[in-house]
Amino acid sequence: MTASFNSGSTISKTLLSVSEQSFGNLEHIVIDGASSDQTLGILREYEGRYNLKWISESDSGIASALNKGLRLARGKYMLVLQADDQFAGPEVLEICYSLLKKERYDIHSFPVIRLEPSHRKTLYKPVKILFWYHFKTIFPHQGAFVHRRVYERIGNFREDLTIALDYDFFYRALKSVAK
Repeated sequence: MTASFNSGSTISKTLLSVSEQSFGNLEHIVIDGASSDQTLGILREYEGRYNLKWISESDSGIASALNKGLRLARGKYMLVLQADDQFAGPEVLEICYSLLKKERYDIHSFPVIRLEPSHRKTLYKPVKILFWYHFKTIFPHQGAFVHRRVYERIGNFREDLTIALDYDFFYRALKSVAK
């Protein structure tokens, strides 16, 4: 699931990285906030290449867009891959699925590679949790596959937040199972 707004300079790399995945059973939903740049043309170019669904309409921000995507999604696991993110290689989803298919956990978090402003790549790994109250940015959102039942249990992204909506979501998810 990808939220975008005037992402014409980056979204083609995102779409290409998804379309090149060797894992074929994927659904990619792009929720665009009525972009006025070349984003819509790029989305049209990728129609029919793979299971891409997209809408473009005004929204009230990233949480609103992601919540629309959640309502449209049909899969068991959701992954937020933003309009400037890409998969590290064509086998990423296939590797992740080999662990996800057992459905042992509601959230699977994998490392991601971050490109620093200096163009240096760093590996950002999930942190193992010992106690939920020690929570601090432990999941790289772009590497966290969240089962649909988590959203059903705790709700979607809070639309009153403009930043840290992923932090809030994961905090609520962890808190819901720590009782």
